[in-house]
Amino acid sequence: MTDQRVPDGLPGFAELVPVHPNMAAAPAPRRPRRAWLAPAVAAAAVLAVLTPVVALPDAPPPPRPANGGITLPRQFPAHSTRIPLLADKPTGPAIAFYRQTTNPKNFYRSEAYVAGATTDGFRRLGIEADVGARLSPDGTRLALGDCSGSNPVVTLVDLATDQRRTFHLEPESVTTPRAWSPDGRYLVVTTYAHAMCNIPFLAGPLWLMDTETGRYHELAAEKTPRTDEPTLVAFSPDGGRLAVQTEAQLTIMDLEGRPIRELDLPPGQQLAGAQAWSPDGSLLALTTFEGAGFDAAMSPRISFLDATGTGAAVPAPVHVGFVWSSPVLGWKDPGTFLVLTSAHARDSYNTAPNAARIVQVHTAGGAPEQLAALGPGPAGWAHTTDIQLAGNLVPVMGARAGPPADAQPQPYWLAPTIVACVLTLLASGWLLVRRLRSRAWSRSSPRPGRGPNAAG
Repeated sequence: MTDQRVPDGLPGFAELVPVHPNMAAAPAPRRPRRAWLAPAVAAAAVLAVLTPVVALPDAPPPPRPANGGITLPRQFPAHSTRIPLLADKPTGPAIAFYRQTTNPKNFYRSEAYVAGATTDGFRRLGIEADVGARLSPDGTRLALGDCSGSNPVVTLVDLATDQRRTFHLEPESVTTPRAWSPDGRYLVVTTYAHAMCNIPFLAGPLWLMDTETGRYHELAAEKTPRTDEPTLVAFSPDGGRLAVQTEAQLTIMDLEGRPIRELDLPPGQQLAGAQAWSPDGSLLALTTFEGAGFDAAMSPRISFLDATGTGAAVPAPVHVGFVWSSPVLGWKDPGTFLVLTSAHARDSYNTAPNAARIVQVHTAGGAPEQLAALGPGPAGWAHTTDIQLAGNLVPVMGARAGPPADAQPQPYWLAPTIVACVLTLLASGWLLVRRLRSRAWSRSSPRPGRGPNAAG
């Protein structure tokens, strides 16, 4: 009896099992998801976007010379806030320091830059337009003054790390670094109480600062600043002497400020800048202006003075075009030097485009050879001033192409921004697809209590 009741009860039990009304239309089982698929697609999309941004530079890098890779760009970039700040992206040794105006109606609004010596990079310094600066001979440091008049300091900036070291002077005054000794230990600083920081027109007193100890002493007394007679200073190549011009008198002195020899310069002659002393110690370069003030009609030239005091013969003056105050930027060898010139008969304080150029000149004469150009930029008005080179690197430097004159550098923040946007879009798309799939699955699945055998 018991065995017979089991088969008899099976049909009734089967009716209690819910069955989909249309087995053919029943949803197919979901395929197992591949956990690696979404990350792989995201990575491929990121690589596809970054390839043209990162892997393809604005221009192919020029070949490096066989001298260790120290190069001067043939073309400097136009002013742009897209150039990274040094504090955000240190560059290492610099071959050049320069300023470029940022306002076509106000010459004194400018941005300061350094050009890398071993990399094809440029960095903005983010310093005030009037703050004096002086690039060290090896290009590793930048000395900065202070224009407030109430905080007499000199700050040394390490260009490889952006680390800063500050030295204090007394009394309260404006401070401006003027010249480095060739070994990078000593720095000549100008201090003055006048509430202005007009870099080309600097007067005394001059102080010699030891950057290892912070000690300093006076080299030359203060004088009243005049636009046509700034105080000028240059170190000898051995670092043991200084040439200091105050008004029309040129004094050769030791590092304690004791005079060795004094010379009266003719009217219109000035020491040709902090790099005026030739590397063999025999010559001092002078800028000779054949006119009054900064007259665009004058014909300046570079002349030479016997630095030894022996009465040795000196080369004849050389004409290189229109030159600025402190035009000598460095020496390749005792007979070859670099000069800052202008392609137009404009003085260095005119806000008109000046097309500044760095040219190579021989003391024996001959046509100047252009090494670099600092153009006015795409807007046609940018003005370049206070150009300096790392003096110890000039003899061994080669050349690199540099960016085109009208090139706008790629913002350093562009690649991270694109990556963030792509990842955000991918994440949003993935979440949207998941939500749509979830809704579609919910609509196609039978709801509890709605089958044909449901009660009621």
